[in-house]
Amino acid sequence: MTLISALIPAILASSLPDFQSILIAPLLIGLIIVHGATNVLNDYYDTKHGVDTADAPTAQYRRHPLISGDISPRALKRYALILYLAAILLALLLTYHRGLPVLGFVLLGLLVSIFYTADPVSYKHLALGEVAAFLMWGPVMMGASFYVLAGSWTGAKQVLLLSIPQGLWVGLVLFANNLKDISFDGGKGISTLGTRFGRAKSRGIFVAALLVIYIATVAEVLWGVLPLWSLLTLLSMPLALSLALRLTRGDEVPADADPRTAQVGMVFGLLLLFSLGIERFFA
Repeated sequence: MTLISALIPAILASSLPDFQSILIAPLLIGLIIVHGATNVLNDYYDTKHGVDTADAPTAQYRRHPLISGDISPRALKRYALILYLAAILLALLLTYHRGLPVLGFVLLGLLVSIFYTADPVSYKHLALGEVAAFLMWGPVMMGASFYVLAGSWTGAKQVLLLSIPQGLWVGLVLFANNLKDISFDGGKGISTLGTRFGRAKSRGIFVAALLVIYIATVAEVLWGVLPLWSLLTLLSMPLALSLALRLTRGDEVPADADPRTAQVGMVFGLLLLFSLGIERFFA
C-alpha cells in the first residue's frame, strides 16, 4: 500500500516538464524503509507497554519478533534506528535535488512514525491511529511524492483528491485491526476508535467507509478527476463486499481482519494504478 501511495502521484507527475524519473527509486525505497521502521518500533513499544503479549490477537496470526524470542528488545530498537538512518540518507538525496521543502515532509513523517507508539506520545493508543494513517498514506505521502517527482505543485489538486480513497484504505486496515481487538484493547486500558464506538457502531463505520471509497472514486470519474478507465476499480467490489460480510457477521471478528483488509485495498489500488497507466501511456 505504501508503493501504491507513491506510484499514483508518480504516474500523474510523469507528464510534467520537470519530472525526474531517477528519483522514483530512492523515493520508493525511503518510504518503504520508514514504513518498516514504524512497524519495528511499534513491536518494540507495544511489547514494552505490555500490549503485545503471547495471548494478544496480533500474535496469533503472525510471528512477533520479541514474543517468539527471535531478537532481543535492544537489538530490535537498534534495527529500527538503522532503518531510520537509512531513510534519512535517502531523504537528504531527495532534498539535494528538490530543495528544503522536502525536509519539512521528512520531519513530519519521522515524528508521526516514531511517536505512533513511542513514549511520551504514543498517539496510537489515543484513538488517533486511523486518522494518522489516512493523512500520512493519503494527502501527506501522496502530496510529498508528487512534489519530489514533479518539482512543483502543478497538478497537485488531482493528487490530493485521489488521496481520499487511498488514505481511507490504509486507515481501514488499522480500523479492522482495532475492531478485532476491541475486547483485548479495552482490557489493557487502550483507547482506539474501536473501544470508543463499540463493536456494533465500529462495524457500521467500517462498511460506511468502504462505501465512501467507491462513491468517491465514481464521483471523481464523473468530475473528470479520474479517467473513465478508473471504473475498473469497481471490479474489486465483490472482494470488498465479501470483506464487509466477514467482518460484520457473527460475534467474533476474524483474527486476520487487518491483512484481509489490506489485500482488498491492494487489489483496488492496483486497479487504480492500471487505469491511470492506460490513460497516461496508451490512451
